[in-house]
Amino acid sequence: MEAYFVEIDFGIGYKKTKYTKEQHGGLYCKFVFWKEIDLLVVSLGANMHSKIVEMARGCYLTRTVEVPDGAGHFFKGTIQSWESLGYEIETPENLRIAISETLGIIASTV
Repeated sequence: MEAYFVEIDFGIGYKKTKYTKEQHGGLYCKFVFWKEIDLLVVSLGANMHSKIVEMARGCYLTRTVEVPDGAGHFFKGTIQSWESLGYEIETPENLRIAISETLGIIASTV
């Protein structure tokens, strides 16, 4: 599974970097995941899940217009939620372990 951190770069639009637990795992972040292309995209928690999808497209990580298969947010190294209220989705149980391992962080009992 590939994992990227995306953010707004006011000079060029959007910027992507490889996600690392050391650099991003302790922040308040949201994430989206597409199973078909095995892609996890993370951004700062102030961004809505739909904005993260827009940034992923802007960084040419995906061209899909499909709703992500999973989403959620984490804070200080713990996944706090496995859902996106805007997309009205909850990350399926069978995807949670792989996402958690890729993020390198633990999932809460939520």
